[in-house]
Amino acid sequence: MAINSKAGYQRLIAASTLCLGASVCAPVFAQDILHDWDLSSEVTLRGGFENVNGENSHFVIAAPQFSLQRQNDDLSISLSGNAELDQVGGDQFSARSLGTQATVGLRLNQHAAAELGISYGITQPRSSDPDLPTDVKVAGHEQQFGLVAQYSHQFSKTAMQLRGSVGRSQTANSLLNDNSYQSNADQNAWTYGIGGRISRELTPTIQAFVDAQLSRSRFDATSTTLGASRNSWTYEAEIGAEVSFDQRLQGTASLGYLRQSFDDTSLDALQTFTYGANLDWQTSDTSQVVLAVDTNISPSPSSGEAMRIVDTGRLTFNQQINSSLQGSVFGELQREHYQTSTDEIKTTRAGLGLQYQANKQLSAFANYSFSLREAPTDVRRTHLIEAGLRFNRQ
Repeated sequence: MAINSKAGYQRLIAASTLCLGASVCAPVFAQDILHDWDLSSEVTLRGGFENVNGENSHFVIAAPQFSLQRQNDDLSISLSGNAELDQVGGDQFSARSLGTQATVGLRLNQHAAAELGISYGITQPRSSDPDLPTDVKVAGHEQQFGLVAQYSHQFSKTAMQLRGSVGRSQTANSLLNDNSYQSNADQNAWTYGIGGRISRELTPTIQAFVDAQLSRSRFDATSTTLGASRNSWTYEAEIGAEVSFDQRLQGTASLGYLRQSFDDTSLDALQTFTYGANLDWQTSDTSQVVLAVDTNISPSPSSGEAMRIVDTGRLTFNQQINSSLQGSVFGELQREHYQTSTDEIKTTRAGLGLQYQANKQLSAFANYSFSLREAPTDVRRTHLIEAGLRFNRQ
């Protein structure tokens, strides 16, 4: 799976993006062949300017994507893909990311179903990424592979779900400022997980659930910043509810607890509460409020810390102004913190935007956002303004 050069990465992305672009740009021909499938495609072109602590840069981004689905009484198949190419500041126009996902679902009987999903993604971090070490000229590209299997069964008002997963994350060597290469083998890891969920219908509009997950992470090498292995066991349990009130209020909310224990006893176990919410409130026929809350953990880029905990909350308000014009406003808070340190990074974001729907296939948009990132060593103030076009076909 490893791709050890930037040229190899660019060739892979270019070839894959060409195939993706072909599927996006020739939907009529594809639909003639795949007449039993539902095909949708979209291309977003946008550009703008970014000001970071008084320094200006421009960007141009092209983002094609497609979705292919087929469903009958017992079998469902879906395939999707996306890519992003960009030119930021003085960098060359190049591929930034590529992702693809496939899912096969099978209804076994009236009460049971099984599903298998596979995903792959590859990303090249930008040189302006604030997590990038100062001695790195070009960060190594990152690859993610995932395989998930799931079985679900409905018992009257009680539902049960069992799942298992395998994942692989891999980061290529980074090019340093002195033109030497640095291995990132200590960031490469296999992950394995098993979990399950039991839910119960309390009322026709509310379902309560309990969810548990056990995961194992095995890294290829000892962490160079910690001098210890990040190999670990992670257990997470959560309770929550799913709601659906007459299509006006829908979504889920949960509260959980996570514990990660490392094989190396020199590393303290990580313990934290986790939060999750994804609520959609249709306040009127023309307005909508969306709340999203999430907690995740990942290997820390900071020296001396094994893992990073990131809590994020985002509130968005959408207003349909008329049949063609929609406005939106959002606010977001993010907190990055650690188990053994009081250091933390707080990021506040806010923005607004307009979208004009010219017809079924074409829309135009313009957005402005401001973010304030407060870290122990620096403060970043970012203003971003962009405009673009979105072409889609179904």
